Amino acid sequence: MQTELYESIDMHRMMLTDRIRNQIYRSALFATIRKGDVVLDVGAGSGILSLFAAQAGAAKVYAVERTSTAGLARQLAARNGFGDRIEIIHGDIRDVELPQPVDVLVSEWMGIYAVDENLLALVLEARDRFLRPGGAMVPRRSKVWLAPVWSEERDVALGLLDDVHGLSFQSIAAYPTDDLIWTGSGITPEHLRAAPQVLWDIDLASHAAADARLPFRAQRTFRASGAGLVNGLTPWFDADFGHGLVLSTRPGQPRTHWGHYVLPLSRNNAVVEGTEISAQLTCLPATPGHSHHAWSARVGTGSWEHHDTRTPRTTSQCCDGQPTCVPATPQWESTGRNATHSEQACRALGLPVH
Repeated sequence: MQTELYESIDMHRMMLTDRIRNQIYRSALFATIRKGDVVLDVGAGSGILSLFAAQAGAAKVYAVERTSTAGLARQLAARNGFGDRIEIIHGDIRDVELPQPVDVLVSEWMGIYAVDENLLALVLEARDRFLRPGGAMVPRRSKVWLAPVWSEERDVALGLLDDVHGLSFQSIAAYPTDDLIWTGSGITPEHLRAAPQVLWDIDLASHAAADARLPFRAQRTFRASGAGLVNGLTPWFDADFGHGLVLSTRPGQPRTHWGHYVLPLSRNNAVVEGTEISAQLTCLPATPGHSHHAWSARVGTGSWEHHDTRTPRTTSQCCDGQPTCVPATPQWESTGRNATHSEQACRALGLPVH
């Protein structure tokens, strides 16, 4: 679990000042909760969603938070006059027992592209244990999208290596292309180089908790919408709360604290309208709060390139004969087979293995 991150007051200040996030959750809870309902808040943090639930008429709110922020949530519940209706439980949701089933389960479990914080399985396990039949999940559904992009941040990150006080370190440029680039300013529609496609459509009422513990993997083929450059892939999410409420981090939507990831490619690839761009993204669960990421892409008739955030890395040979950075430990966590990342990626993509 990324305990240090969510024990940071600065992190909670940032989320509390995300008015778009907060307003959609508040509106959804007011539209969902009936007077007298029992509510479970998984990963309560500062307790803001629990406070919304109490404002909406919940008779009892169980707010479960594993970090020391639980103490702050308890203070805030009392300060706002809801200390008698909000019970703060400092502990891991997997170890918690509740005295009664709940009518509504709310959680803000989404990472930058929803599944990347590896919290979904914990939320769904809590659903299976505590939500009464016919109870409500908030949010109800999440769709994850992907599109090829051109990103200035990617060019800046790699371009800096070519001029470090007049010295070139371009020979290690492959290593940063195995790291995610976060952009708080976000990707805009002008950065997209093809129409986005859905990778995963997750119904929180029916998605199996066991499936959420497995890698999320998808491959899609895009067609460039016009002439330009492609140097990365960007995923985002739409969370559907019902009642006409959607929280979206789609490029062009009002900015939220999530921002966007750019999954960098090793070069700027020129495309024209109709150029085929193939991409695969795999989100591999690691520990609660953390995932590894692997992505592959081919632009036009070029070679496949493969990237992986796992470390340590070493220089190896890709299946197309080109150098690439792959984990020094030759295990893909999604399988029990002893194969390098490049070999596994090639098999997944139907490419020959050398």
